[in-house]
Amino acid sequence: MAEAAASGFRNTRLVLVAMVLAVAFVVLLNVQRFVEARRRQRGQVAVVLVKADLAAGQVLDETNVEPIAVPRAVAERARGLYPYGDLELGVTRVHRTVARNDLLRVTDMQQSLAVEHALARRMGPGRRAISFEVDRSPGSAHVRPGARVDLYGAVLIPGQQPATQLIIENLDVLSVDGQTDPDLVRPTFRSIEVHVPAALVAQLKEVQRRVDGKLTVAVRAPGDTWMAYPHDAAHPEQGGTIAQPVLESLARQLPPAYRGGAQALDDR
Repeated sequence: MAEAAASGFRNTRLVLVAMVLAVAFVVLLNVQRFVEARRRQRGQVAVVLVKADLAAGQVLDETNVEPIAVPRAVAERARGLYPYGDLELGVTRVHRTVARNDLLRVTDMQQSLAVEHALARRMGPGRRAISFEVDRSPGSAHVRPGARVDLYGAVLIPGQQPATQLIIENLDVLSVDGQTDPDLVRPTFRSIEVHVPAALVAQLKEVQRRVDGKLTVAVRAPGDTWMAYPHDAAHPEQGGTIAQPVLESLARQLPPAYRGGAQALDDR
């Protein structure tokens, strides 16, 4: 009887020891996992992933941005990624257009008078800077500040089906999505800023109202300033001229109920 009791006591003690060892193993495993997680966290940085297309001036909130962790080394190589911790959701605004699935950059958040000064230096007397929303395509991905471009689109003309045609030619690009540094232009840009003769601004606004869809950018060869419809033949390098067929179509009134396209053309 005494031997049986002693044997039972030893078995109970072994069970207790096994339970203690099991608990210690679980605790040690959790500690290791915690240490590994902290080690990984120290090697990562939370940056801003854009969930929806952003327009310049738009407020950032949970509906259009979210944090994403990237390795610190990747963030350092990318240079200029905006830290998620610096955002004040519902207050912070973006100052350039940014496409969905892009990572937000510091330059997207900067509003500097230097941009305005850069534009002013590039424009001659009697010129105005205006913005066009464009349909980015593989060809237009090469657009950079200083490039010469033509704009094509389908213009609504009463009594005719919209057909793609040259709208305005020989434009000097001042900025792309507000960015004047060619090296910082995103391939996902959505607008270009150009300068045109001040006398054409009102007509261009009317053209913009009649455009069916976004405009297509055609990049010119360097030094190509030839124009089919020159506004000032003596100074083709200034560029910015409306194609004559489009200009003539403005005399044909649109239906009163027509509200125009969704695009906006801003002048400064």
